[in-house]
Parts: sequence; structure tokens; C-alpha cells
Amino acid sequence: MPVTLSLLTTTFTDRSARTRALGTWSAVGAVAAAAGPVIGGVLTQWFGWRWVFLISLPLGALVLAVSYVKLPRLDPGVPRTRLDVWGATLATGGLVATVYAVMSFGSSAWIGGALLVTGVALLGLFTAHQARWSTNPLLPLSVFRVRTVSGGNVVMFLLGLGFFASPILISLYLQDVYGFSPLRAGLGFLPVGAAMFAGAQSAGRLTLFFGARRAAVIFCVIGTVGLAAMAVLLGAGGSYVVAVAIPGVVLGFGTAAAFTPITVIATSGVLPSQNGLAAGLLNTVRQASGAVGLAALSTVVTVLRPAGLTYGYSVAFVSSAGCVAVAGLVAAVVLPQTSYPTKALPIDESPEKVR
Repeated sequence: MPVTLSLLTTTFTDRSARTRALGTWSAVGAVAAAAGPVIGGVLTQWFGWRWVFLISLPLGALVLAVSYVKLPRLDPGVPRTRLDVWGATLATGGLVATVYAVMSFGSSAWIGGALLVTGVALLGLFTAHQARWSTNPLLPLSVFRVRTVSGGNVVMFLLGLGFFASPILISLYLQDVYGFSPLRAGLGFLPVGAAMFAGAQSAGRLTLFFGARRAAVIFCVIGTVGLAAMAVLLGAGGSYVVAVAIPGVVLGFGTAAAFTPITVIATSGVLPSQNGLAAGLLNTVRQASGAVGLAALSTVVTVLRPAGLTYGYSVAFVSSAGCVAVAGLVAAVVLPQTSYPTKALPIDESPEKVR
């Protein structure tokens, strides 16, 4: 995922072209998010849940083949940099341990605590390695001196925490409370998915019209309203149309649209040669926040299940709404007025100067 975004940001350097490309990228992701629950419902009901994972094998093989044929080759004149193996290992281990810790707290506080300490320690070592020991750091820490990059990643993390769990929670709610089959639950997510596609598809034009910061705030507010309405209506035991479909359309449009202006901001303000670094960082943060958010909110639902089927889901969606609301507030306060400063800030990758 991070590589796909890096390819776009390094290919499209013109402001309007990049915004349109990122809007298309977001729209494709929204289509995938809408199709996932439906395809998952078909596979689970007709073939068994293991096929949800097995289907990735032929799809992965197809992606590899298409990538090999269609993606441009590396320019022989461009020198290759050495991979920071230790940095990649520490970062991956730290993220995995942290996500697994959040998932484990519901069943064992001791295991969750031990994993969390391990994850934080590994991420701390990763930071020290990037600042002091790595000759070719995977993530030069000076990148966070660029306001668009640091602010955009904070907003993306908060948005991901609140949004990425919602498709899973909606699907589980439809099965747990309404008694939908896996297939019917997947079809029940279609209105939300259609709204996500509409939001992502229109986000590029709206970002150019409003400006990236204002668009990010507006879309986060819309997403917050949808998530909060769903939390209230689920707690009241409303029908599928009232409690799920209508607020789901609102949250789907707002949150899916918010990704485009945030991406535009967080991948700007650096030199063209560092576009790939900014894009890779942003999408890694996006994926990590989604994993942590899903682990945390599904744990909330599980822990609060004895209090009632709807109660845990309502609390989870209230938490999601809070995260997206804070994302909008941070976007309004922290992000710059324009996402395309007149002078890009170079990122110094040497550890001595980073210190």
C-alpha cells in the first residue's frame, strides 16, 4: 500500500494533477472497501471463512504479474540505496507487538501489558537507530520538522483510528443484533460503500475548490456526524434503515472524502526526490492506525458484550466519532492554510545532522 501512493506522488508533481490522481486512488480504495464485505459474505456463507484468506493467493499472483508488466523499470542511471534492514525489522516488530497487545487486553491484561511494553521498547529502539546508528535511515527523523508532513500524519492517524474499524463493526452488528447471514450483512454494507465511493470520487474536485485544510475539516465533521448518529441510533435499537443505512451513508461519504485532502497535505512541502518518503510514511501511519483502531474497538465490543448486544457497539461508534472529531480539530489548528508552500524543505538524511 505505501508503495502505490509513493508511485503516484513521485509521478504527478503538478498540484491539480496530483490531487486528481490521489482522488482516484482514494476512490479505488473506497470501491475495494465496499466490495470487501460483500465478497467476504459470499465466501463465508457459500465456501467457508478460510476462503476469505485463500482468495488473496490468486489475487496476489495477478497483482505481481500486472506490476511486472505495467510498472516502469528502475532507471539504470539512478543509484540504489541500501535497505535499512535493522530499522525495518524494529519498526515492523514494534507495530506488530503493539497491535497484538491491544487485541490481547480483552482476554489477559498481563499478556497485553507485556506485549505493549515490548512494542513500545522496539519502537523506541527504532527511533534511536534512525537518529544515531543508521547510515541510511529508513525514516529520517528530520521529516517531522516539515509541518505539512507531521501535521498531516497526526490527522491521518486519528482518522484511521476512528474509521477503519467501522466496516467490520457494521458487518458484525448486522449479524449479532439483526441476525443477518454473512451474505446479507455484506449486502447491507453496500449503501455505506456507495457513499464512500461518492465521497472519494468527489474529494479531488472539492479539495481544489475549498483548499486542502478546509476540505479536511469539513469532511471530518461530516464523518463525525455520521458516526455519532449511528452510535445513538444503535443504542436506541432502531431499524436497519434508520440506525445503519442512513447514518452509514453520512459517515461513509465524509470519512472517505477526508483521506484525499489529508493525503495532499501530508505529501507536500518536501523536495520532489522525497515525495516517496512522505507518501510511504503517511500510508504506513494509515495502515497502522487502522490496525490499532480495529483491535481496540473490537475489544471494546467484546468486553462490553455482557452489558447488552447494542451497548458495546454504541460505545465503539462513540469512540470512533470522538477520534474523527479530534482529527478535524487538529486539522483546523495544525495544518497550514496552503498545502503547497512556495519553498520545499529539504530532509537531511545524515544521522549527524538529524541529531
